[in-house]
Amino acid sequence: MTYGLPPDPNAPGPQPGAAGPGPDAAHSSPGQAPAQLGYSTPAEGYPPPHQQWPPSQPMPPLKGPVPAVAALVFGLLGCVIPLLPINLDQVRLYTPFPSAVAGLSLAIVGLVGRRRGKAVAVVGAILAVIALALGTIMVGNTVIDESTHTSAPAARGYETAIRTGPNSPVRTWPAATAVVGDASSR
Repeated sequence: MTYGLPPDPNAPGPQPGAAGPGPDAAHSSPGQAPAQLGYSTPAEGYPPPHQQWPPSQPMPPLKGPVPAVAALVFGLLGCVIPLLPINLDQVRLYTPFPSAVAGLSLAIVGLVGRRRGKAVAVVGAILAVIALALGTIMVGNTVIDESTHTSAPAARGYETAIRTGPNSPVRTWPAATAVVGDASSR
């Protein structure tokens, strides 16, 4: 929308709706052709020159940080739940594994591709690895502890004699009583 008086059709100068000067008009004098200024025009029968690069497409928007945040939460749960003072008698050893595996897989998803929150995904992956290590240590300690309690009393030597006392029905080896210092065996 224009304001003011309508333009005079008989006035000199550019008229509205008329084609203006081309892009070469700024570099050429009124009587000089574009080819004289160093510009080349395509020869007859040839197509016009192509643009060297296609126009750039806008980058797709970044995806959200949802997998990274979920990896952080699962990694933290895998580290904290086994250490809580609640009754998890037979399950406590295995609680870090499901959340650590879920946290590690979500951290990998959060690190791949164009996503926001890659630093959060790295922290989630580190916490998930710590949770896996914690669960492995807990299971390993339980396996070692159970293997030492199921051995035969005679194989453990003088510790059985000390724990059970001299009047126990458990028979100990003579060498075990000598180690303890029994005066009657000398």
